[in-house]
Amino acid sequence: MTASHTNVLELLGKQVSFTRKLESGLHVLFLNYSGTVTEIVISLTSEPQISIDHGEFFILSELLKFKTF
Repeated sequence: MTASHTNVLELLGKQVSFTRKLESGLHVLFLNYSGTVTEIVISLTSEPQISIDHGEFFILSELLKFKTF
């Protein structure tokens, strides 16, 4: 989980890495991602999201082992 004091706008253009936990029935997968934050979604009604390398969006609070470089 990312630190609560992290300013999401400061992540834009930064190299990051993190792990995402996926659960499906009895199966649990831990997927590792790394890349450059290229998009940020900020909303009044939902949690901030980031996209790395113009790909899938991830909710920041769901990310494990989040690191910036």
